[in-house]
Amino acid sequence: MLRLLSPLCLLCLVTTQFGCLSPFKALARAAQSCRIESEPTGATVSINGEYVGATPCTVGYRDKDKYEFVAELDGHQPAKKSFKEFPRRVLLKLTPLSEPPGDCELNTLPEVGTRASVAVLDFQCSEKDAKQLGPALADYCRHTVQASQRYVLVDRENMRALLSEEDFAATIKCDDTKCLVDYGRKLRAQKIIHGRVNRVGEAYVITIKMIDVGSAAVDAIENAKVLAGVEQLVDFVPPTTCRLLRDALAGPK
Repeated sequence: MLRLLSPLCLLCLVTTQFGCLSPFKALARAAQSCRIESEPTGATVSINGEYVGATPCTVGYRDKDKYEFVAELDGHQPAKKSFKEFPRRVLLKLTPLSEPPGDCELNTLPEVGTRASVAVLDFQCSEKDAKQLGPALADYCRHTVQASQRYVLVDRENMRALLSEEDFAATIKCDDTKCLVDYGRKLRAQKIIHGRVNRVGEAYVITIKMIDVGSAAVDAIENAKVLAGVEQLVDFVPPTTCRLLRDALAGPK
């Protein structure tokens, strides 16, 4: 009698936990587990926000409406996968984060005789917080230009004074060469720098270019690919600006 009672009790408990499932199906689910692996290994894993271990690891069944697996590892972009049913195996592949370019130092930039004046427009961004991000990235660019001591910077306050409120707000939409040259003349600058940030899949692409206002020629253009969160974009602007200034000061090759 005891041998019959224990399995029956177990079935009753499992049926109660998993609702209207048949006793045998509920028992099978209760015994189900999921093997979680990552590339590279050693990532911390959470399911629906709950920490479950470090890869590789095995977790027991969870009765949820959906399952979101997230793996995190220092120096890598988090990896996510979602499922409607509890899976048997999950492989999460993490992408290494980009490192800011380190091949340019301001004190190694070519020397100049007469310093040209340069204005930096607020960056164009496609992110939801573009109103804060665009000016912030431009400020990092301005700081680098100023620190280089190779140009005379038209600071943001002077730009506001030289442009109407409508014109100043419209600079964020300025992208083509003619528009940039027009604003450069209004700002009484010899050079103008324009930056743009685009989202491409899981990456961000920063593009910064310098236009000569007098000739409408592109002095230099630099790109940086950022495989990280939006907050890391600020780490890429100074070194990318340094490379831009280096190329512009070196002149045509």
